[in-house]
Amino acid sequence: MKTYKYLWRLICYRPWLYAADLVLWVMIHTFPVIPGLIVQKFLNDLPRVGHLNEGLWLLIMLLAASTVALAHGRYVFLWLVQIAFYGAALVGWLRTRSGRQTRVFALPFAFCLANVGFFLGMVKALRNQRIVTY
Repeated sequence: MKTYKYLWRLICYRPWLYAADLVLWVMIHTFPVIPGLIVQKFLNDLPRVGHLNEGLWLLIMLLAASTVALAHGRYVFLWLVQIAFYGAALVGWLRTRSGRQTRVFALPFAFCLANVGFFLGMVKALRNQRIVTY
């Protein structure tokens, strides 16, 4: 079976799980960019305006708010949720190795195992190696 067909079947099996994973990864990777975009806008507008007007003060407040949000807000919460998910996957792997599976821990483990298999398959495909089985 081709890699893309296998991945598509995995996505169709639990689409909400892959959609949630996609949304979380997009949020995790875009939140650190927000303060940089605000600083860029501030520095681009400062020479044009020549003084701190209401718009530039608003950008300063947005920068402060986004920095606080990164340090104490949802970003940290999402990071902790991700750590908990990978911790549950690790517990699922340990319980599977010992022969005592629990559905609560087996699901995160299966999801991570599928992603690792997909990643290894992509590496082999990019190297033009033959993919025999997963």
